Amino acid sequence: MLIKFTLLISILFFGCTHSHAENKNTQHKFTSFNTLTNFEIQSLSMLSQAQKNDPDALLRLYSLASGNIRTEADFNKIHLTIDKFLDRHGKKIQQEPDFWRKGYQLNKAIHKFFYTSTSSDKKNNSNKSNYDWEQSQLSKIFSDGKFNCVSSTMLYTLLARFLDIDVNIIVLPSHVFVELILPDKRHIEVETTSANGYAWIHNKKFYQNKASQWYGQRGLQPSTYQDYQNRESISPFSLITRNIFNQHSAPNRMPDEDLFRMAEISALIDPTQEMPIPILSRHYGNIYSSTLKLSDKKIAHKRQIKLFDKTFNLFEDLEKNTKNTSRFKKDNIFSAYYAQAAEAYSRQYNFNLALAKTNDIIKIKFNLITPSGRNYKYITSTYKSAINNILERYSALNNKEEGIEFLNNIPKNLLTLEQIDRLNLDFFMAFIRHQWDQENWETVISLSKQAMHRLSTDKSKKHISGNMTTAYLIQASNIKKTGDWKTAQDVYIECGKALEKTQESRKKPLTKCAQALTELRENHQL
Repeated sequence: MLIKFTLLISILFFGCTHSHAENKNTQHKFTSFNTLTNFEIQSLSMLSQAQKNDPDALLRLYSLASGNIRTEADFNKIHLTIDKFLDRHGKKIQQEPDFWRKGYQLNKAIHKFFYTSTSSDKKNNSNKSNYDWEQSQLSKIFSDGKFNCVSSTMLYTLLARFLDIDVNIIVLPSHVFVELILPDKRHIEVETTSANGYAWIHNKKFYQNKASQWYGQRGLQPSTYQDYQNRESISPFSLITRNIFNQHSAPNRMPDEDLFRMAEISALIDPTQEMPIPILSRHYGNIYSSTLKLSDKKIAHKRQIKLFDKTFNLFEDLEKNTKNTSRFKKDNIFSAYYAQAAEAYSRQYNFNLALAKTNDIIKIKFNLITPSGRNYKYITSTYKSAINNILERYSALNNKEEGIEFLNNIPKNLLTLEQIDRLNLDFFMAFIRHQWDQENWETVISLSKQAMHRLSTDKSKKHISGNMTTAYLIQASNIKKTGDWKTAQDVYIECGKALEKTQESRKKPLTKCAQALTELRENHQL
């Protein structure tokens, strides 16, 4: 049965539609926020084999997709049952001279071995007593014999591969079944929920006359012939991540922390699938937000760095590989994450590392932002904070030139003119304050001129011009104390020229420097 539930946005998943303690192995290439068990690591290490339809790899990953198999001990129980089935039925099936018969005998044997039936069900081989449309976990077949179209498709697929039979999986809006690919290129469709479902004919007549009753008996929304014609054919490997988000991971079935873990596992298995994106975005956002509430800022920052160190590559793989980028750009899902990462990395202890990571994020990821999308103001404000953190560190290092270069390289469309002005103003004021404390008035004036040249708004220029005017007046006053009236006059004149283009100067008929110049000329012979 097709199921639907809402996280940040609604996601549809097909489907006939807790944790176990284990020693952790940290020496592996799979990075995620959730700690992986040895079984999960070993299973993920077999992805390349699973992509080649290796049955042992598929068995591991299908078991992993169930969500409740986390240890080798639990997995071995499943593997042992598979071995028992193959010991009992494998040789007989393989001895069939015709591949058509192999597939037929396999379906019969599966229903007889795995799905217990009542006496009335045995008469028509329907196995309805074991069918449960919510039972989408492969693991549950081995514990209670219950199945639906997804879990039974997974079991048939696995055993077919153990018997060297090639298969694909057919996906409809509310249903899934197996497609055998015979050596002579014939395709045989298998409705794995029925012992009589082998070589099922899905033609127009079936969908007109029988589909409604057939789907209704299984609690499914009926598919149409048009649905069948538009069917999707996927590989056994692709079924892994599809299964992760079936009925068993619905909010009322799976605890939120387990759904979070499974979403990360899905992203590690196949980053082309978009289902994990809103789940991970929500959880990573919640973790980041929780750090902001901590009173100890050092601990808060340490946790932020841990979050992004463990999740950045994983989330970036999803962003780069999703085919529906526009959908997530509209909601600024990726942009919010990247802005938070940039802000956290900008405060890393190692400045070179902080600069490199923050720069990379800003330069590469800024174009994902949608101005009309969700949280736009928050995202740009967070990026501004990250940039300001870097600039403050340049100021602390008294490295104005590289700070200006960093400012110059900020993408023009990332921030508003007002935000860029504020960054320039705060950056230059840090250097101006330092020189002011040293009473280096010529340097204060020089820095003020540089700042005025970079500022765009009159509001920002007014702040700088006030400090610059005061610096000129103090400089001239000090010169006047030596009796050098002519040099003091030159300072006042230079001050007037520096300020004549500002809005403040245009509004006032006479600046402080002009007033001081007039008084100087009136009181002293030059």
